[in-house]
Amino acid sequence: MAATGTLVAGVAPGETGTAAPLRSVDWRFLLPVPPDTRFPHVAILGGPPGVLVRAQLTGLSDHPIDSLPTRGAAHTVVAYDDAPHTISEIAASVGQGAFLYLEVDRERRGIRETTPARVEAELRAAGLTVLAMYAVEPTLRASRAFISLDAPRAMRWHRQSTFGDTPGVRFGDAVRRAAARLAGRSGTVLHRSYSVVAVRASSGSPVPWALGDAAIAELAGWREPPAAAVMLTYGGDRVVLFPFARDGREPIAVVKVPKLRSFVGRTENEHARTRALRASLDPALAAGIPEPLGVRRVGDTVTAAERYVRGTTLAVLARDVRRPLDSKLQDLSLAMAWLAQFHRATEVGRIPWRDARRHLLDEAIRTYSNAHPLADTEASLFRVAQTAADAAAMSSELTLPLVCEHCDFAAWNIVRDGDRVGVVDWEGAREGPAVHDALHLITTWLYAVYLGQGIDDEARCVRELYLAREDRSPAVAGAMRILGAYLRALEIDSRLVSLMVVSHRVELALRRSEQRRLQVEEAPSDTDTLPETQIVRMLGHEARRLFEPRPTGW
Repeated sequence: MAATGTLVAGVAPGETGTAAPLRSVDWRFLLPVPPDTRFPHVAILGGPPGVLVRAQLTGLSDHPIDSLPTRGAAHTVVAYDDAPHTISEIAASVGQGAFLYLEVDRERRGIRETTPARVEAELRAAGLTVLAMYAVEPTLRASRAFISLDAPRAMRWHRQSTFGDTPGVRFGDAVRRAAARLAGRSGTVLHRSYSVVAVRASSGSPVPWALGDAAIAELAGWREPPAAAVMLTYGGDRVVLFPFARDGREPIAVVKVPKLRSFVGRTENEHARTRALRASLDPALAAGIPEPLGVRRVGDTVTAAERYVRGTTLAVLARDVRRPLDSKLQDLSLAMAWLAQFHRATEVGRIPWRDARRHLLDEAIRTYSNAHPLADTEASLFRVAQTAADAAAMSSELTLPLVCEHCDFAAWNIVRDGDRVGVVDWEGAREGPAVHDALHLITTWLYAVYLGQGIDDEARCVRELYLAREDRSPAVAGAMRILGAYLRALEIDSRLVSLMVVSHRVELALRRSEQRRLQVEEAPSDTDTLPETQIVRMLGHEARRLFEPRPTGW
């Protein structure tokens, strides 16, 4: 095939200035081909700045082009919402057996002209078969979720998972289902935009490759192939696919695919950890951990399957303004009690603070300091923290349990189903100190509570939880009481909490910076703009206040 257009010169992995964000090419996981497929001729029309460079870095193609190929010349055509061509022109450039990923901005191209039925008819007239259509949320340019229009109940599941079972969600679902009865797939689109996966062939799989793969089907144990899928891309490291049967009310499994080879180890770690935990823990406790079904290696990456865990996340429950605070605190208490039980069950020993500090504080501060020049507030925080650590090291009675640390025990990774707790996303699990998971839980829970009030400010949550002394809000006071119960259950002296707050926030900043580096999204100066770095600096503004004695403890 011959192709025309602007070629992108080779880019070394360390060159990051022109690469679009990694999530700008998440659509590739919707195609019915293995994730490591390299296409000789890829045309990328429109899209964010640097998307061609990103296509190279992810291995999609060595020489993507940014203009419309000659008729039938491309192995894959990607047309973002701002592609400056008609749908017919785009479709004509797709070669035999080649794929098209098309974003449709209905306001831009015309509401009446771009119903799914009309777009499908236009593509069919051009010789293409539509494999799947997806509603994209929250927007095409900030895509976090791709929801199939071919599973009638998938949208309701996604909405309930995201916003809770609210009257608005139920009303929207009723409207969509009524419209679908009248207009089929066209009636399910109440969105401004959606995306299409098509192929120039008579047929093809309606689901992403990872869900159509026979080996994954055998691992997952489904009797017939899924009819549709929801794909979430929130985390950044991998995509998470939720397959649906045609009339299914909830996913029949969960399938995870790392976005880059550098993230494969995290998914393999999750599978190994959850399998070992479920085999060693008391059955009642193990029931809260997803059952791993297996890992399938595909080229340079892997595909992992696990059982779907039913329930509503604590983040959704906390955001729901209709629920009283007492109910939200009950959710938090239930999750913290599960964590305390889990940490007691996985404790392998206790280490004196004077030994623990070397890794938890000293090494973390050294790594953080080497990453970028310290602001005055950061330097102040670290001086005060190390002085406090010296004082704590004088007491032999101050010890920390060494446990299985989840490393992302956040409100959005914990589900509640009645009185049962489920915990998902174990990719970062490791042997580590207690307390970090508990701090992460109360901070993310309070953040979700504030999101329900229209306040998007994680730094405020950290400030109110760990710096405030008087006039604490009922939510903050309740969260700290629940943290206190955890500390007592694990026999952890409250004098260590401030030190663990610093350790935790520094680790989060380092982890986020490393993620950006692996995604090839970070220039050296970008670490200063990360929210996690800003929170470390905020703590530095009131470093001495963080370590002031509390008459009533935490």
